[in-house]
Amino acid sequence: MAGNEDAVRVWAAVQGQVRVGMDGTVIDLDHNAVWKYIEKAGVEDEMGTFERVMGLFRHFQEKDKDKADGGVDDYMKERDKLT
Repeated sequence: MAGNEDAVRVWAAVQGQVRVGMDGTVIDLDHNAVWKYIEKAGVEDEMGTFERVMGLFRHFQEKDKDKADGGVDDYMKERDKLT
């Protein structure tokens, strides 16, 4: 599926662009970074790709919460396995 390929390409580019709380926990993927990359890459299905990228983020964030405290280091280690 082309949509999945686009989502993986966007994910690979922006996966380190996260919003972090005062206590060091990852709050969310930076939506501005996701949208900017989608626009610059000329992705046709912008909304679908955004939703897929956010789904990837949530998948890894939930996996991280299951095994650790949700801190930045654990999130980064898990997402590095994807690339």
